Amino acid sequence: MITKSAGTSGRVSFDTVREQLLYEVHDPSAYLAPDVVADFTSAHFDDLPDDRVRITGVRGTPATNTYKLLLASHAGWAGEARVAFSWPDAYEKAKATAAILVKRVEMAGHEVDEWCVEYWGVDALGGPTVPAATNEPPECVLRVAWRCSEQRTAGLVGRELVPLTLSAPPAGMTGSGRGGGASATELLEIWPTLVDKALVDAEVRVVLEEVQ
Repeated sequence: MITKSAGTSGRVSFDTVREQLLYEVHDPSAYLAPDVVADFTSAHFDDLPDDRVRITGVRGTPATNTYKLLLASHAGWAGEARVAFSWPDAYEKAKATAAILVKRVEMAGHEVDEWCVEYWGVDALGGPTVPAATNEPPECVLRVAWRCSEQRTAGLVGRELVPLTLSAPPAGMTGSGRGGGASATELLEIWPTLVDKALVDAEVRVVLEEVQ
């Protein structure tokens, strides 16, 4: 039975429960959990009064002999900047500003390991899968992000955008993102793998030390 405390906000219903059940589920018929492989396609929902949903009939199979393990390692430092451009030629202005920024960074001698340039309102979400627009967008937001091996360098890259407010295509600044100084953000690289359960100590130990 799934429910919630009386008098609290929100809603527990057939629709809210089934939507949450399928959130980020790779295979509803074989959802891997630490203690079971669940088959959500066998579940039956009864929508009851007072924010209650009864779930019955769920089947499953024995759990696998491995746990999923996510390993995080240092992957550099990132900065980010966003600039909005208005009609006319919003997309062209954004592309020109991105090229100028990259060139200024190169001329300043700042080493950037990777650039990410997106044009919100044009291709940021769908990329090349979206058909070419038939009409010119009324505005375009340029998002530029970069990855550097040093935190200080990642901060300095963002400063190269500041002079462009008066010496690049006219735009409206919408926020500097993570572009300035110590605001550069550490990046973590995620590596998923599997580990044999026999190698995992399924216990929790709490050590208490009395300080004199």
